[in-house]
Amino acid sequence: MARLHVYVHELRTLVGKERISRVGAGYRAHVAADELDLFLFERYRLPARAEATEGRHADAAARLRTATGLWRAPAPS
Repeated sequence: MARLHVYVHELRTLVGKERISRVGAGYRAHVAADELDLFLFERYRLPARAEATEGRHADAAARLRTATGLWRAPAPS
């Protein structure tokens, strides 16, 4: 457990102490929606779905390519 505290301390030094807080026995990361690729992905996916429903498949495909380009790791399965 001590090693975890060291890692969190180092992370807080890198990102700012206000970005990671202690909550009970754990930690909470404070991030804005536009900092998380999941929320950014949803900003593209939802309009793409509407475009596809309206028959605007090329627009939907372009928007989905942009959305999938946001992922920094393999997409969850």
